[in-house]
Amino acid sequence: MSKIIADFPEFTFKKSQRSHWSHEKNTVFYSDEIELLHELGHALLGHKYTDSDVDLLKKERAAWTKARELAKKYRVKLSDDMVEERLDSYRRWLHKRSLCPKCRYNGLEQDGRYHCIMCGHHWTAK
Repeated sequence: MSKIIADFPEFTFKKSQRSHWSHEKNTVFYSDEIELLHELGHALLGHKYTDSDVDLLKKERAAWTKARELAKKYRVKLSDDMVEERLDSYRRWLHKRSLCPKCRYNGLEQDGRYHCIMCGHHWTAK
């Protein structure tokens, strides 16, 4: 792990219980080596904000693709199943956010708000 960190002096790395990339602080927060590679992927790809849930999933997939490349270079075991499992957690979270609080059908996200096509309810996911 120290080799990975040493190879990217342009970023700050901090061990943390919650892994994430902070473009404001130019810091990769990581809980373990796999998460370090993933969050470093976000950093290297220049990810900042997400415009929508679909954009979030697109950026997560891109960061995991970059993490796979890094894993090969640094000889870190990162299986396709592990990546898909991590992406599935985002898919499940996004699915829950899109459920209408009134009728429980899936809503459509537009401009940061959801709209239910079944009952017409609007909501902002938390």
